[in-house]
Amino acid sequence: MTFLNISARDFFTSFVEFKPFGNGPWPCLNHAADHYGKNTIHHCHVTDNLTKKKHGTPLGIFFAMSVVLFIKEWDLILLPRIVS
Repeated sequence: MTFLNISARDFFTSFVEFKPFGNGPWPCLNHAADHYGKNTIHHCHVTDNLTKKKHGTPLGIFFAMSVVLFIKEWDLILLPRIVS
């Protein structure tokens, strides 16, 4: 662990949360919503993208008032894009 400049204990006990879509609130991207474009989305569930050839990339499901408003997939090259 010397090459990482961190102790083995710190390496195995430290945790950095991966947030591919950053911190909320996020802008609403649902054109049919009254609050379109406003930072009203406070909940995002990040899961694995299970579609063909995209397995392993994060997929964000954005909720407002317990309703799914839109889904974004994350790509290292394209950055986040809206799926639905």
